[in-house]
Amino acid sequence: MTKPFRAALASVILAAVLALALGGCGQAVNTSAQAGASGQTAPPPGSSGQTASPADGSAANAPEIPDQSADYGASVNDFYVALGDNEVVPFTVTDKAQAFLTAHPDLFPASGESAADGYIDYSLDTKHVNKNPDSCGDRFMYLDDVYVSQIFETDLTSGLTLTELNVADINLDQYYVLYIGKLGGVFEGNEVSVVGLPLNTSSFENTGGGTTLVIVLAGSYIQKLD
Repeated sequence: MTKPFRAALASVILAAVLALALGGCGQAVNTSAQAGASGQTAPPPGSSGQTASPADGSAANAPEIPDQSADYGASVNDFYVALGDNEVVPFTVTDKAQAFLTAHPDLFPASGESAADGYIDYSLDTKHVNKNPDSCGDRFMYLDDVYVSQIFETDLTSGLTLTELNVADINLDQYYVLYIGKLGGVFEGNEVSVVGLPLNTSSFENTGGGTTLVIVLAGSYIQKLD
C-alpha cells in the first residue's frame, strides 16, 4: 500500500472516530484503540515451504492490552461500523456481527486467547465467509500461522489508537484485521495467529493495478509466533 493510500484511509477513520466522540452514541467504552489501513499483498509464509513454531504463550509474545483509560464516546459496535464507511477498503458490518459486537464488547480485545476460546469456530474458514459473510458474524474465526505483510498504528484522539494488519495465509488468502490496542512485539514480516470476528468481505485496488479481495476481521486476540 502506498503512503497516499494509507493517508486517505487514516483521515477517513479519524473523521469517523471524532464524529462518534462528539456524538457520544451507544454504550460507552473505555479503551485505548488504534487505527491504520492495510493494502498491498505480500508473499505468505508458505511460499518458502517453512512454517513457524506454535506460540508458547510467553509474556514476550503477548499483545499489549489497552489500559482502559480512553473514552471515545461510542460502543465497540459503533466504532467498527464507522470504520467501514470509507472509499478505500469499504465494508458494511453484518447484522450478526453487530449483534456479537454489542453483546461482547469485552472481547475487543480479549484479555487472552482463553477468554475468546469459547466463541471460536475452528471449522470456519475463508470459503465459508466468502460464500455467505452474513452467516458468519456470530463466532470467531481462527487464523493459524499467517504472514504480516503490513501493520500500522495510528494514534487518534484522547489516547485512542487502532492497529491495522494486512495478513496472508499459505493459500494467498488475505485478511484485513482491525485491532483495538497496541501489538508492541508484532512487525511486518512476522508470523502470527489471529482470533477475529468476520465483519464482512471487501476489496481494494493494489499497486499492480488489480483488485485484492479481503475478509475484514475485528481483532480479538493476536499472538506472535516464534
